[in-house]
Amino acid sequence: KLIYVRGTIDANVDNSLKPLTCNDYRRGDPATGERFDIYAFMAMYDPEGPLGKEKKDPFGGQENARAASAAAQAERVRIRIPPNTTLYGVGTSATLVGAWLDISGPESGNRAMNVIIRNLTFVDTADCFPEWSPSDGPLGNWNSAYDSISIRNATHVWIDHNRFEDLRTRDETQPTFFNRRFQVHDGLLDITNASDLV
Repeated sequence: KLIYVRGTIDANVDNSLKPLTCNDYRRGDPATGERFDIYAFMAMYDPEGPLGKEKKDPFGGQENARAASAAAQAERVRIRIPPNTTLYGVGTSATLVGAWLDISGPESGNRAMNVIIRNLTFVDTADCFPEWSPSDGPLGNWNSAYDSISIRNATHVWIDHNRFEDLRTRDETQPTFFNRRFQVHDGLLDITNASDLV
């Protein structure tokens, strides 16, 4: 499959192409319906409290709401790239905004992917609902989930002549919660889970 990309495609839009913000992805705890709120989350989980000192991951109402919100955003921005596919940007303006290209092979069996990503600009792939990881470093840290391109358990992948930018959502412009920067970006391009021939 050869897919040509022209102009700008924004992943954070609804089915009628109305732009979506982080607030549009907010969901509630499946058990209580309580919607995710970062300040309610901070009130629920104290990194200096017993759970934090034991390096236990957050759980319960607000964490469930955060996970549901993150899943709602992932459903919209995650684009799985199947095997034997080339994405090619036409001209100099082919841009994917907020998109997460997921190139992942099966965990067992034939991993040959044969994927090419070329001549695209990736802008502002940001996670609205990063996870608090108490065991990340001595003080804990916020960890986001999305890369502009993730290559996982894949092989035979070629990526060239692309540009990666975080313009409106740069991490240094984010607030701090639990005295740590609210990190909304992971990697620009991550190669993990035994991927090779990339």
